[in-house]
Amino acid sequence: MRTIGVVVLVGVFAMAALAQPPYVLWSWTYGGDQDDFGEDILAVDSTGSIIVGKASSFGSGFPDIYLIRIGEWGDTLWTRTYGGPGIDEGHSVIRTDDDGFVVCGHTTGGSYLFKTDLNGNVIWERVHAEYCGYSVIQTSDEGFTFTGATTSSSFTHVLLVKTHSDGTLDWTRTYGLGVGYAVRQVSDGGFLIAGTNNSPDVYIIRTDDGGDTLWTRTFDTWDGDGAYDLELTPDGGFVVAGTYPSFPYGIPEVLLFKMDAHGDSLWVRTYPDEYWVGFEYFGRSLVLTRDGGYAMAGAATFWDEIFQRYLYLSVAMKADSVGNQEWFEYYYDTRELNGVAEIDDGDYVLVGSTIAWPDTDTYDVSALRLNEYTGVREIGTLVPYLYRLHSPYPNPFNSVATIWYEVPVGESVQIRVYDVLGRNVGILHDGWAEQGEHRIVWDAGGVPSGVYFVRMEAGEFLQTRKVVLLK
Repeated sequence: MRTIGVVVLVGVFAMAALAQPPYVLWSWTYGGDQDDFGEDILAVDSTGSIIVGKASSFGSGFPDIYLIRIGEWGDTLWTRTYGGPGIDEGHSVIRTDDDGFVVCGHTTGGSYLFKTDLNGNVIWERVHAEYCGYSVIQTSDEGFTFTGATTSSSFTHVLLVKTHSDGTLDWTRTYGLGVGYAVRQVSDGGFLIAGTNNSPDVYIIRTDDGGDTLWTRTFDTWDGDGAYDLELTPDGGFVVAGTYPSFPYGIPEVLLFKMDAHGDSLWVRTYPDEYWVGFEYFGRSLVLTRDGGYAMAGAATFWDEIFQRYLYLSVAMKADSVGNQEWFEYYYDTRELNGVAEIDDGDYVLVGSTIAWPDTDTYDVSALRLNEYTGVREIGTLVPYLYRLHSPYPNPFNSVATIWYEVPVGESVQIRVYDVLGRNVGILHDGWAEQGEHRIVWDAGGVPSGVYFVRMEAGEFLQTRKVVLLK
């Protein structure tokens, strides 16, 4: 198994109480020589988190459900695969009241629901035919409910399945054409489902405790969009994250909206505030933060006119309690971010997938931890113990970008910039670098707009970062 990690240790920072762009404390990739993807992440406790996704590199099938238990600094504690010879994919993981994990996904024969202990050992597993599960919760009666879609015909319907505590079927309900991507149980025992209908539009369904429909809401637009995550708010309402084409051009943007308990809209927001021309944005995951705001993860694409292809990157953002954007960040080392969770100290852990550099034909699971540095945060005066080339900032940039790198010992370091054809367009550093962190500035005023690669070499260490120059 290939596991690559970079841990960034920092000294003493004193920041104003204003919202700051987050700092990447660590980033790791996990996987093998085939395609492996991360779909959801759960903050377990102070010891770390658990990731669910799918792996073609390991297990008995192609792919299998992939569980990765990681420590608080992203190191791998254990991994497990589940499934048979067919296609098995994990989409959602929760921790149960009796200290186990329940995973929801799908297999060749239908939805795949199983429970493990804290070490990933299977306690029970259930396959419910002709269903596909995307989101699971534990209900107030100690059973489980998942939403997804029917798979018995070419037209899928939104699905809600209620099970007993051992995963055996209690009841099922189907609704309009579409897919359910998130489900939550409300205080009266009923359920809220967020997803997309066949238009496709944002599709919200409110049911009673037996799954019968009380009301539905849609965002009807002339182009496709959808809702992908849902969270209940302390005031009895709820917020939904997804993707929504901006008016009047239909360019996809990250969507966040809030409704009251009756499904009446309170506010609607789209992001980012500063829109990069040519970019399309997609919201995928949502978490309520301890300060009453919302953190979201997603993806963005950019059409490269020169090479006539899409470039992919991930995004993360934070909004306050009424949806005002506090920060919006791009991560070029990760193709997409599908899951986000807040951990005990207020940091965020996120998961998705990235190109398995330098083998650009395969993908690895990618995870990172972000810290906002609000107030004074003391972690100690420490020096790096791993080599690290950070993503250039800002990214994308116009003419000038800062390159930040770290070396654990004094070392001869080379920092070069290459274009997409592999031509060297600049030497930023070529010589000795003392132990610690270093910042250099790349003035790209003499090169055209496009995609470039910053490469760091130090002894046997080699790392490359992608950066986009927009003029």
